[in-house]
Amino acid sequence: MDLAIHSLIHCDAVYCSCRLLAMTREAKMKELQMLDAARRKFMSYTQQQKETELARLDDDIRRKVTRERDLLIIIIIYVLLCLFLDQELI
Repeated sequence: MDLAIHSLIHCDAVYCSCRLLAMTREAKMKELQMLDAARRKFMSYTQQQKETELARLDDDIRRKVTRERDLLIIIIIYVLLCLFLDQELI
C-alpha cells in the first residue's frame, strides 16, 4: 500500500511539474507575442513618422522652387519692361 501511495504522489508531483512547465512556456510565449506586437507597432509608428517628415520636406522643396520661379518671372518681366520702355535697370 505504501508503494501505491508513493507512486500516486510521485505521479501527481510529475503531473504538477509538467503542468507548471507548460504554464511557464505559455506565459513566455504570450510575453514574446506581446513584445513582438509592441515592436511591430513601434516600427509602424516610426515608418509613419519618416513618411510624414519626407512629405513635409517635399512640400518645403516645392514651396521654395515655386518661390524662386515666381521671383525669376518677376525679374524677367522687369527686364523686358525696362528694355521695352528703353529705361535703365536699377
